[in-house]
Amino acid sequence: MKGQARFDTLVAVKVGDLKLVNYDSLQFSLKLRRQSEKWQSFANGTFQLRFSDGTELSPDKFSIELISAGSDVKVQPQTGWVLPDEGYYVTPRIFKDRISITVLGPATFDDTYITPRDSTISIGSFLLSTKDRSPLSMNLAWVTPLDYYQAIAYKLQRDSMLTDYIAYAVPDDNLEIQEYKSDTVLFEIEMPSQCFEVHNFQARYLGTKLTEVSWETSCEYNNKGFILRRGELPFSFSPNPVIEYTDTVATFRSNPDLIGLGTKEYGKQYLVYDTVAYRGETYCYLLESEDYFQVIRYWDTTCVPIPYAVITKAWVDKNPFEISVMVHYELDDKVKIDAMVYDLNGKEVKQLLNKETKEKGSHSVEFRAPEFASQGLYQIILTAYPIDDDRFEVSRAYIKAQLVR
Repeated sequence: MKGQARFDTLVAVKVGDLKLVNYDSLQFSLKLRRQSEKWQSFANGTFQLRFSDGTELSPDKFSIELISAGSDVKVQPQTGWVLPDEGYYVTPRIFKDRISITVLGPATFDDTYITPRDSTISIGSFLLSTKDRSPLSMNLAWVTPLDYYQAIAYKLQRDSMLTDYIAYAVPDDNLEIQEYKSDTVLFEIEMPSQCFEVHNFQARYLGTKLTEVSWETSCEYNNKGFILRRGELPFSFSPNPVIEYTDTVATFRSNPDLIGLGTKEYGKQYLVYDTVAYRGETYCYLLESEDYFQVIRYWDTTCVPIPYAVITKAWVDKNPFEISVMVHYELDDKVKIDAMVYDLNGKEVKQLLNKETKEKGSHSVEFRAPEFASQGLYQIILTAYPIDDDRFEVSRAYIKAQLVR
């Protein structure tokens, strides 16, 4: 409609990439996105922030620094109040009630940062820290009113009297980017995703009273690290026995592999090895995480039975046999094992294994009948001796095999 003001967003100012580097240090970036044809050369600006959760700011309690590697513009160290000959002064400061980031550009248009339409300028990344190492939140907000506390200007290349949308100015003048009420600046705070997902929490037995506990994350939010606790499943007739997780197996404070990713849109795999005290018990594990505000979060539990060091299965692959036969057996754990062959009179015919150390898993040994052996039934006896379990003596397996000539 004729005479109606047309609102034009000239630039979007965004605080983003927020992450807690440590519980007392918050990193964030400041970026500008050009969204109009009315300007192309960024001159200067003042951007002021606070905490929306009521955290009180003061230079006595907080410090802030620029991480220059995060800047698109050329950042120069400030020397006095003379304008930079090229590049920009970027000065973050803490005041009594706000965070202030001042950006001061060169005196001439030719030395400024030319910003293509719909492109983004990264002013820089900043690290805000508490001096007393108290925890920080990520609840940043712009100081209001915006038209009083926030300012941004662009620079002209030529006399502007030929245009119809800005006030009179001469070349290299700085123009307030929000000159008319029809021109607006969009101020944004891009909060990080609060995604925190843990998958596949499980424990498996490796042998010799050693367990492996593993889990993985696909994303993490405000995660300082993980804590793994252990308890024993009590003997109970109840379908839901109470497990007391009294032992701390590992914590991020002593195990760097359990330190969390802070806030990340990706995850990682975590792995802990644990040696338990006894066989014949079922051990359960509880997984927790701690954030940068010392808040503990429960995730999941998983249990794994610890077997005795015994022979669980034994057999021959064919029966009867003519010359030789393979004897197969499975072990629940690492043992020393004997394998003896006897005839029906109890006479020893052959020794296949003599206290040989075998790991958890499946094994086999060949029984090749001696030439003098007559056809008939033979008994193969396997005896397993546990290596590190004084509560269980031995286990045996008996196999009958028939020799035919």
